[in-house]
Formats: sequence, structure tokens, C-alpha cells
Amino acid sequence: MAIAQEKNKWIDNYSKDDNIYRLRIRSMSQLIGTEVGDWDFEEKFNVSLMRLKRRHPNPLQKIPNFVEIPEDDTEMRYHDIITVKGESEDIGRFVMHFHLGVIPLAPEMDNLKKELITQEVGMAEMIVTPKSVLVGKRIALGQYLKQMDVQLLAASRNNRPLKGKIRIAAGDAFIIRGQWEKMDNLKSVYENIVISGSPEAMSKNVDIIDHKSYIALAVLLLMIVLLVFKILPGAIAALICAGIMMITGCVPIAKAYKGISWTSVVMIAAMIPMGLALQKTGVAQMAANGLVESLGVFGPSMLLAGIFLLTTTFSQTINNSATAVLMAPIAIIASGALGVSPKPFMIAVAVSASTAFLTPVGTTTNAMVLTAGGYRFTDYIRVGGPLLLLFFITTVLLVPLVWSF
Repeated sequence: MAIAQEKNKWIDNYSKDDNIYRLRIRSMSQLIGTEVGDWDFEEKFNVSLMRLKRRHPNPLQKIPNFVEIPEDDTEMRYHDIITVKGESEDIGRFVMHFHLGVIPLAPEMDNLKKELITQEVGMAEMIVTPKSVLVGKRIALGQYLKQMDVQLLAASRNNRPLKGKIRIAAGDAFIIRGQWEKMDNLKSVYENIVISGSPEAMSKNVDIIDHKSYIALAVLLLMIVLLVFKILPGAIAALICAGIMMITGCVPIAKAYKGISWTSVVMIAAMIPMGLALQKTGVAQMAANGLVESLGVFGPSMLLAGIFLLTTTFSQTINNSATAVLMAPIAIIASGALGVSPKPFMIAVAVSASTAFLTPVGTTTNAMVLTAGGYRFTDYIRVGGPLLLLFFITTVLLVPLVWSF
């Protein structure tokens, strides 16, 4: 479900959108130097603190810009901008008591989304079931729950908004705010609660454009320039651009770390020594000589076809990355023995290593659909055979035209 549709539903059920305000901590405020946990904002003022933006009059002083989810030990400082939720009367009393300044929100701004939803942090709906351990517990709205790593923004019971401190009952629905990943994990960590939708999927639909978006676009253009004009090797250019993305915060390090396929990294790292062993022991030389002696006499095109067939045979049973690592030195040695360019042979290896169409064990994708689709081993041969033949003919005919021998 799109974020806009989710937001409209939350506004109707929880009466959230019209009660959000931005306040600035002025120099005479008693909040300066204190922690959020020192004040019971919800109990005393019916005000929930949702976000803190740190803005300092001296731009050279490096202070973190945002505290997306203020916790009890979050210190408040002069010039901080806090986003709060509450009725207008309560907000007015809150402003007067703590000597705060009110910052008007632009009428055209999508307040809820602009203030509370980012690429890292968002909102979701949580429903409590009758068997949940949360039933009977007394909580204050706006409270940050450390054990769940989320903040409770609003509550609804029988489609009616709840306020202040409440005792949780079965069927209560809450709007929670936290990191997308942590909210998605609540479904597996906590029993008997229901997270509406998929926060992890919703996070990918966040389309807020900020300064990091322009940095990411500039890094993409830099990557294209470095590759097109061959200023740097591809691997070095990719590492530089990836480093810029992480240093500037466009991609959080934790998310970048999670995006790495460690299975592939370990497997490739293990197969590279095997490829070197094939070269040092002479096995790669023997295989290359066999291909050249049997097929090389018929020309480089026939040798290209032989390398394709040998590579695709390996790829039916072992991972495509491992197949490429094993066959690459053989293709290079064979092309050198024949006295032709290795480029078309390496392209053939790259293509044929990804043609595991004949068996369900060649790739993870094939194995995943085997049981779910009720397929048999022969089904892969019937569908994969013609597809493999198409790849074979296309590679043998077109690769030499683009990468000449």
C-alpha cells in the first residue's frame, strides 16, 4: 500500500495530522541542558515529543542535525527545534510554560510525511491481539519503548482516538514510529501483535527529495563519467563512489553492510584460490590445451562454442560465480595458445556461467520454485533446453561481431 493511502487512513482513525507543531527552544527555556526523561510531557501537558532537530546559530559548530526518535537520555539544547503532537490548547500551555517559540509550518507542506517519515525512519500500524503480553499494561502515548525500539505516537480503540495514559486492551491499534527494519522485525520478535502492511516494503516507496538525493545523483553522474572516459578502472571508480555515498550519509553503513551478499563473498573468496591452484598445478593448462587441440583447429569460433558448452555444463550444478572463477583462466590460456584476443572468450564465460536452465540445483531461484510449483526435473530440461540453445547460438554469432578475435 502506498504511503499516501496509509497516511490518509491514519488521519481518519487517529486524528493525527492537524495536531503537529514545530517549536524552538529559546534562550530562557528551562529545557536547556535537561534530558527528555526529566519531564513527563505526556502526563503533565498532554504533549508528545516526536522529533528533535538540532540547529545552532554558529554553522561551524558541528552538532548532529537530527534526533529522529528522542529517547529519555536525549539532551535538549538552545536553538533545538522539536516536533510535538497535541491539542492546540495543550500546546499553547506547553509553549508558555517552557518559553518556547512557535515555528509556522508551510501550508503546502505535507506535514506528517515531511516531519516524521524519512528513508531511515517511518511509521506503521500495530494491532494488539488478545493473547499479547502488552494487554493490561499502562502506557503513555508519545512514550519511547526501549524494549521494542519504537515510539507510540497515537492509539485507537473501536475506531475512536485515545489520549493520555491508557491501559492496553485486546484490539487496540497504535501508530508506532521507528526504524523501518526494526518495525518490520517486530512481527517475528514479539508474538501476538500484528504489524499492518510491510514497513520494509513501504520504506522503498519514500520519495522525499532532500540534499542527500542530489548528492546521490551527483555520485551517479561521477560514476558514469569515470567509466565512460576511462579515468579510473571500474573497480576503483565503484569503490570511490560507494565510499562517497557512505561518508555523506546517503546510504547508512548498516544498510550497506546488510546489502552485501556475504554468501557470494565467501564463496568467491574460496573459489579464487581454487582457480589459482588450477593454474599452478597445470590443470588449467591441460584443459586449455585439450580445447585448442580438439576445437582450435576449426577456428576461434569453434573454440568459443566449446568454452561456452563446457562452462554451461559446470553451471548446471555449481554456482555461476564459482563457474566463472574456474573457467576464466582456462579461457584466457586457450585464447593465448590460439593467438587471439581473450575478450570474446571471457564474454562467453560470463554469459554461459549464467545459463543454469537445465537443473533445479544450478541457482537458488530454480531450487525455490521447484517445490512451490510442483515441478519435476524434466520440466527444467523441456523449458531450459530451447532457452539454452537460444543463448548458445546468439553468443556464438554475436559476440565475435562486438568483441573481435
